[in-house]
Amino acid sequence: MTNTAKKALRENFRRDRKPAPKWDKSDLEAYYAGHDDARKAQDAASLSRLFNLAAKVPVLKEALDWAKEHDVDVIVDRTSRGVGGYYSLGSGIVVLSLPAFVSDATLAGVAVHEIRHAWQDHQDMIPTADYAYTDYNIKIALIEADATAHQRLAEKQARIAERQGILERSPGMKKEFIESHKAGLLKQQAEIADTPAFLWKAFRGWYEGVQRRSYTYGDASMKIYGEKLGIPGVKKKDYNFEFRKKSAPVTTGLDYTRSEQLRRLGKGFRTGNYFNAANSDELPRYMLSRTASSVFFSKGKYRPALTVNEIRRRELRLRAHKGKRTLVHMGE
Repeated sequence: MTNTAKKALRENFRRDRKPAPKWDKSDLEAYYAGHDDARKAQDAASLSRLFNLAAKVPVLKEALDWAKEHDVDVIVDRTSRGVGGYYSLGSGIVVLSLPAFVSDATLAGVAVHEIRHAWQDHQDMIPTADYAYTDYNIKIALIEADATAHQRLAEKQARIAERQGILERSPGMKKEFIESHKAGLLKQQAEIADTPAFLWKAFRGWYEGVQRRSYTYGDASMKIYGEKLGIPGVKKKDYNFEFRKKSAPVTTGLDYTRSEQLRRLGKGFRTGNYFNAANSDELPRYMLSRTASSVFFSKGKYRPALTVNEIRRRELRLRAHKGKRTLVHMGE
């Protein structure tokens, strides 16, 4: 190998490995300062339930262990009702809303989903700004599909643990009841026996689900982008988040055109890469399609007046005015 080729390989390696961010937790102290002892006790009890659940849900334990090792905090939001949880970009702070605590499966799933976003942020994959709406679509869709795939695994593992608990308490129950739960348990265990295959199926299933139904996240994200472009009457929804970080870092996130960066998205919290379960052409054919990316954001639940075409017109107008591609920052 020539020296030029070796130098190119080293440069590609540096470009594909991004330094871990330094979390900005400056707003966390003010958040805690507004809590009295009763509130602190409530939150501690809620989080104890989450940590105890990790003993039964392997992927939740992996996620929480990773969070602890990387100084990621988990806190509780008692004002937001529109979402199960959220992640504050650049802060290393995962927030669980009250709807997440409705069941063990929901709690495990939401927690893993949001910690996965912290993992993605640690890898500098989540965009807060971009030069083109379509590129932003593709990146957001990729990170949401990945986080949701891990969420589905956590939910499945939690339901398996629940069935196992029922069977452990089964003496004296009707035989039909016991046999029904045994059959259900075996089916669920078979579904996740091959974890990489399950994650890949769930990852791809996210895209297929968006194709079939309306999606509130697409509506919300489309409005954020539209508001930043100054489209009249377009305003992002206020979820009344209790924890608010003052500002988000400016980053274009994952470079999906670079195979090593894209493949890193499939890595687990510990080891393995579930993208290995995909056929070689599946990622570009389904996930990097610019047409498919537009579907994600045009599936607003409330059929908003804002359209993809209007956003593109605004982008072209902005580019013509500036004489170059202009970075649009979606952060505060």
